[in-house]
Amino acid sequence: MLFSRIYVTLFGAGYLPKAPGTWGSLVSLPIIWFLKGLPYEFALLGGCCLLSWYVTCQYLIQYKKESEDPKEVVIDEFLGLWLTLIFLPKTYTCFFLGFVFFRIFDMWKPWPISWADNVKGSAAKTAWGIILDDLMAGAISGIIVWLLCNRLWSGY
Repeated sequence: MLFSRIYVTLFGAGYLPKAPGTWGSLVSLPIIWFLKGLPYEFALLGGCCLLSWYVTCQYLIQYKKESEDPKEVVIDEFLGLWLTLIFLPKTYTCFFLGFVFFRIFDMWKPWPISWADNVKGSAAKTAWGIILDDLMAGAISGIIVWLLCNRLWSGY
């Protein structure tokens, strides 16, 4: 299905050469900037997580990749970066720091991110692992950047 391919690759960003996760995160920034501050933003993120899990499952089944994390699937970068930025002020500084820290944690994958990254099995289980590791990287990055931004603006 064409929709699943367009959705999980974030309009084809996942097919860009070298570092598709970074490209997916870069493409995500203006989308998240637009979504930032919308009413019920956290609920919207939750709904996007469920939709992304379902569409990723369909993609993995359709393209016979049930037990792997295909590099072209970058919708998880969008979700993880959005979680990083959801509680931060809508400033260029916070978005830049959020992007940098998210990419560091998403690539480095310290525990428990590495545990989630290794969740494999059925398409449903693999899709959950694909999304969960980026949500964990996003949560950790968000906490760090929130602490940094509060320190920067509190006059210390």
